[in-house]
Amino acid sequence: MKQVNIVNITVETQYLKNQIPDKDKYAFAYKISIHNDGQHSVQLINRYWLITDGNGKKTEVQGPGVIGVQPHIRPGGYFQYTSGAVLDTPV
Repeated sequence: MKQVNIVNITVETQYLKNQIPDKDKYAFAYKISIHNDGQHSVQLINRYWLITDGNGKKTEVQGPGVIGVQPHIRPGGYFQYTSGAVLDTPV
């Protein structure tokens, strides 16, 4: 029987009012939680996020690892990090 690794990713976002003095920009923080619910260790090698604002404008974020690391996550373990984005709309 083939064993499958299960990785669950959750995202929590938060609007950061008063962070951008320009009235046409909106700052958001996002917390990413990566849970390894499988039976083998995993490593986050690259990331790809597609961020879409309220006008449908899309911004791609991609590259090696996250916040300068490529974490190994043991079975039953997790990795969290927080980052941010500035959008042209409040949603």
